[in-house]
Amino acid sequence: MADITKISPDCGEDDRGERGERGKRGKRGHRGHRGHDGPPGPPGSSSGGLLKFSGAVTVDSEGALFVSFLADTGFGPAGPTPINALNYPVAVVHSLRNLATNILINTIAPPTGTISIRLLQDGAPVPGFLINYGVGESGIKVVLAGPVEYPIGSTFDLEVTTSGFAATGIVVTATVGVE
Repeated sequence: MADITKISPDCGEDDRGERGERGKRGKRGHRGHRGHDGPPGPPGSSSGGLLKFSGAVTVDSEGALFVSFLADTGFGPAGPTPINALNYPVAVVHSLRNLATNILINTIAPPTGTISIRLLQDGAPVPGFLINYGVGESGIKVVLAGPVEYPIGSTFDLEVTTSGFAATGIVVTATVGVE
């Protein structure tokens, strides 16, 4: 049998103060970002979310053509929509796809009343992002459009044009999909 020499746990030396030969190094396990990745998960959502807008639409008291803009949170259905474009700036590059609107009319629409809602990019209409409401129409409408890429520095707005309404009480909500 071989002689066994105990190594002191505090310094790795034997009883005579000498170090022995170093043993084999053990196999390393998985650790940190260099470790085992595992199986791939399900793909992420293709949509980045929704931009939401709302407002109590402003109309001309004589029923003439009137343009206002939907606002994001902060204005809401309780107050009137802004008359000037808000020019929401784009902070990151993304694409907008599809437009959905919902109109609640608290009064009966006159036979000539129309409402148009359209998306503007840098003040210009975006093709395909337009929803019209005609005589007696209200409720939810959807248009499938896009994607339209918005580079950093672009601005967008939702413009609402009313014609033929002399009474107030038109509440509009809208969402635009973000990718």
